[in-house]
Amino acid sequence: MLLRNLDPPSLCNVTRLSVKKLMKNVIEATILTGHAKGKDVFIPRIPLIPS
Repeated sequence: MLLRNLDPPSLCNVTRLSVKKLMKNVIEATILTGHAKGKDVFIPRIPLIPS
């Protein structure tokens, strides 16, 4: 499940994804919900650092 708006309207909060491959700096996934269903996407890894 995506937690940030990366590329509205296809990659928004709570978009469900199926992870196909985890790489060092990128996640390859397929969108499971919404109008972009079935589209393969590459998502950059974003480190979550507590403040």
